[in-house]
Amino acid sequence: MKLKAINNYWFNLLVSTLILSWVMLYNGYPIIYNDTATYIKSGFNLDTPADRPITYGIFILITSLFKTSLFFTVFFQNLILSWLLLECFIKCLSKSFLKYFLLTIIVLALFTGLSWVSNQIFADLFSSFIFLSAFLILTYSDEKKTKIYFLYFTFLWSVGSHLSHISITQFFLYAFLPFAVIIVHKNLHLAKAVLVKRGLALIVIGLSAILIMGSAISKSSSIFFTGKLCENGILKKIPRRKLCNNKL
Repeated sequence: MKLKAINNYWFNLLVSTLILSWVMLYNGYPIIYNDTATYIKSGFNLDTPADRPITYGIFILITSLFKTSLFFTVFFQNLILSWLLLECFIKCLSKSFLKYFLLTIIVLALFTGLSWVSNQIFADLFSSFIFLSAFLILTYSDEKKTKIYFLYFTFLWSVGSHLSHISITQFFLYAFLPFAVIIVHKNLHLAKAVLVKRGLALIVIGLSAILIMGSAISKSSSIFFTGKLCENGILKKIPRRKLCNNKL
């Protein structure tokens, strides 16, 4: 029975990864974005850009099997996402509901934008990893130490993959973490000392991101703000004739 449960777990993990990858397989290539080239260049050349960390670039370098193919990068992104979703699914329900996991993934892949994001060469996917890994860190039992360490690493790497993750993480930790610790302690009956230790570890990781990437925030804030205004149609184009008259 134990061997069968393990096989079911890995089967669900691998199949859900392929289901989430349907956009890439249908498109014939990973989805790219305006920032994709910058991330690829930073990883392949091991050069830190002025306005963003190199973390996601290193992820691209390693997961592409050192410049072999970006197909592998998207596959690994979907593999991590599938693993986090599978662990959350089991934690919120139980292993007896594992037979419904693939159906859940199919619904998410076809009727939400999840696959369109996870199949992009884009660091924003790691925003979801912050919340999923933090939830699992707080709810895992003590005997699963290997998974805990890997989740800490996932949380750290996710926080460090994008500048916006600094503010997102800080808001999440200080606004919701205390309530999360109380809820987990009452419902899962985990030791308060263990939860406090894990919560402090998450805060330390979040603060370390400020020390590592804080210098780049001031360099890029105006660019991202202007880009967002342009994307939402708030920033209007100035007619060329009017611009020339103003110069005169």
